[in-house]
Amino acid sequence: TYKTQSYYQEDTKSTNVSNYRLGAAYDLSQKSSISAQYDGLFTIFNLAVQNNGDNFIPSGEKTNISIKNNGSTNNLNHSFNINYNLNLDTLGSTLFAGLQYNNFFTHLYDQIQEKISPFSGNAVNALRVNDGKNTIDIYAAQLDILKQLKYDYKLEFGAKYAEVTNIGKVNIKTKFDNSDIWYDYSQYANNFIYSEKVPAVYFLLTGKVKKFDYSLGSRIEYSRIEGLSKKLNKYIIDTSYFNVFPTARAEYKIKEDWVIGSSYSLKINRPLYQDLDPFLWYIDSLTSITGNSRLIPELNHQVEGTLNYKSYGIRLGYTHTKNAIRSMIRQGNTGANSIIFIKENLKQFSQWNATLDLPFEKKHFSSYNSIAININRLKDPRPELLLRRVTPQYYLYSANQINIKNYVTLNLNGEYYSGNNDGLVERKPLYYFSLGASKYFFSKKLFCQLL
Repeated sequence: TYKTQSYYQEDTKSTNVSNYRLGAAYDLSQKSSISAQYDGLFTIFNLAVQNNGDNFIPSGEKTNISIKNNGSTNNLNHSFNINYNLNLDTLGSTLFAGLQYNNFFTHLYDQIQEKISPFSGNAVNALRVNDGKNTIDIYAAQLDILKQLKYDYKLEFGAKYAEVTNIGKVNIKTKFDNSDIWYDYSQYANNFIYSEKVPAVYFLLTGKVKKFDYSLGSRIEYSRIEGLSKKLNKYIIDTSYFNVFPTARAEYKIKEDWVIGSSYSLKINRPLYQDLDPFLWYIDSLTSITGNSRLIPELNHQVEGTLNYKSYGIRLGYTHTKNAIRSMIRQGNTGANSIIFIKENLKQFSQWNATLDLPFEKKHFSSYNSIAININRLKDPRPELLLRRVTPQYYLYSANQINIKNYVTLNLNGEYYSGNNDGLVERKPLYYFSLGASKYFFSKKLFCQLL
């Protein structure tokens, strides 16, 4: 029974956006080559943010909060990689070896003027400074071999080692009205070091027997993860786990133009490193967005069956997700009606979907259309998560192209998602469409497009 109505506007001014690249490749022989490349990024964004919100408590009394944020964000990225390629035989067998290092740094500096007008009493004016820094280092080494056994069989196998370090620090200070005294907001401050080491091996065998195509593979990995809170001076994450991710696919040609198939895979979806860092985006004294250092990867079991006639197809699929990562709203620590947007792991997520693909082509007109129905369901035993009635989602997609006597090409594309409910979040309908015209000039040396 707490309610917030607010208007939010953000203007981003790109003071500097610079990309730079340097690379070289060298043929060691007719069968082998080596290459190296550096990619860099440097950006400065100045923000002009305004937020004006009315916050109501159960009795109906209102507190107005208005803010102006003249902040800035600075991003710096360095990426290095070295690759080696070798042709092993004339059948198409290859060897690949690669090394990569990536360093990403971001500095968020918010300068916020906040005015709090309670339902009783005088208004409070505060000046707040949110100073956050985040550094991510990624190291990776990889070796892949593709062996062409026969013309209808091939085996791919390899190994990879990846190591990530994510260091984040947040400090918020505030002072009120005309005071010269700055106060630290300890409930927002953070200092965190996250490290992840993942060695893995994998293989994939593909083959063909008469009308039967198949593939069978697996990825085996061990993860060692630590999270040190320097604020609390202790490890809040100290875990390791071993995972096997199998994958299998089979297709059978029933007769000319008719193909039936099925597939299964177990996949891992790791949280973004920025989401793991307890970084803070301060909106106002009752509203903020933060990372969650306790996020763990989600595991996705995916099964799909297909039936195709020429280019037409029917797909039936089911996905079961364990530890599903979703955006949540939690009560904050600055009052009964304060909230924090955060990503959390829910116990499970399941999705059933059916899709019909309908392409069409005739002379100068071509069209690809897809119709689907999805049923999404989130489940979690925590009583504070109010699970609602699940409703399906209908999906329509259409891409159309018309060539008018080779003079001009018209494109009309559209996509529609119906409203739906997955048990936790209710979404309104969403759609978009685009209309475009394009043409080549000067023997296809110049291409012009209007969208």
